[in-house]
Amino acid sequence: MSTGNVKKKKRTPEEDFKSYVLGWCAEILQACALIADDIMDGSKTRRGKPCWHTLKDVGLNAINDAFMLENFAYYVLHKYLGSDPQYPRLVREMQKSGLRTIFGQSLDSRFSLKRDFNDFTQKNYEVLVKYKTSYYTFYSPVSCSMILAGITDESIFKSVEKLVLTLGYLFQVQDDFLDCFGNPAVTGKIGTDIIDGKCSWLIVKALELASEEERRLLEKCYGHNSEMDELEVKRIYEELKVKQLCEEEELSVHKSIVEMIKGLHSDIPQKPFFYLLNTIYKRNK
Repeated sequence: MSTGNVKKKKRTPEEDFKSYVLGWCAEILQACALIADDIMDGSKTRRGKPCWHTLKDVGLNAINDAFMLENFAYYVLHKYLGSDPQYPRLVREMQKSGLRTIFGQSLDSRFSLKRDFNDFTQKNYEVLVKYKTSYYTFYSPVSCSMILAGITDESIFKSVEKLVLTLGYLFQVQDDFLDCFGNPAVTGKIGTDIIDGKCSWLIVKALELASEEERRLLEKCYGHNSEMDELEVKRIYEELKVKQLCEEEELSVHKSIVEMIKGLHSDIPQKPFFYLLNTIYKRNK
């Protein structure tokens, strides 16, 4: 199918409704992923409220609830879009996104449990972020919208994929920053990356810059459920100016994304991508 009229065609109420359904499914699948992520990380709060699994009448039943949400998303998709010609492609795209996210979660857990500081590299971090965050948070909703619009040109999907995966990278770097330096009253979540021994952007950068003594202290203190150890890691972060470097990274990636948006195929509107970028840029929660 030609993409020439995709952005100029006037939308119908039926097309709007189908877009809403896709949005519902994306949110339901994200809720499923977040419930599972909170259980795996032993998190206590999410968006300012207790995590679902921490409620006394839920507990590990939250695992079943996550499965329920995942299957409900596909039920809703079939109920309202099952007769759409793009339905098979939408199902495949959502399934691919789910599988990629599972890979990312597995990497996240393995890095944390193994806690081999030689694995905490920028290259490994980028792979982790791509699968753990970028595909399901950014690429899947965008690609599903493009599929629903009837776009079939793979070169367009490739250019958009590169762009939205970079958006996901920016989002995760910000998340890592807020986990350490954010205000829980604003973020709605108590940071646990240091205690959990996560492969975050901050520890990757700190290990790149650390002296032998600082690295020794990081390896000794990182990943331990101790307030003193956590404070020591944060002290080293401050000493190495990791906070400022993170802010510089955000600015640099922002500039790259702007250029990517401007270079998109002429049949793909730039406005939605600038909206996404402006929504997350300099966020504090």
